[in-house]
Amino acid sequence: MTDALKYKFFYIPAIDSLAEGEALTKFCANRKILAVEKHFVSCGRDSAWAFCVQYLDSGDTGEPSRKNKVDYKEVLDGPDFDLYSRLRSLRKVIAEAEGVPLYSVFTNEQMAAMVTDRAASLADLARIPGVGQSRLDRFGARFLEILRTRTTEAAE
Repeated sequence: MTDALKYKFFYIPAIDSLAEGEALTKFCANRKILAVEKHFVSCGRDSAWAFCVQYLDSGDTGEPSRKNKVDYKEVLDGPDFDLYSRLRSLRKVIAEAEGVPLYSVFTNEQMAAMVTDRAASLADLARIPGVGQSRLDRFGARFLEILRTRTTEAAE
């Protein structure tokens, strides 16, 4: 059976959001998440976060999926893995600063694609599956700074 691309939407109130937030966390923990877009909807006491989760459905079992876990240290060569590791460090800093899950910045697969595809521009990043305009606007330039170090290090 091939994996089917699906979307799930969550509406999490800004006030008293515990149950809905836990539902989102549980949902994401049990699936292969490709992208998460979030937007704040300002409406007084009814203000909330709206999430769109893009994921692959491969016959959800309700258990966390580890079968497709990739060890990028085995997949990428030394210099590429070093660059990938630097991207992961940046992602962690951004996610902690914004209070969001790591995958909502970029997924491991997206960062590996940045490295292997030799992304050097926002247009290159936009060609990576799951990387939309919101991620490009918010994070693209910072990731490109690191990706472009490959060129300067190779010239030295």
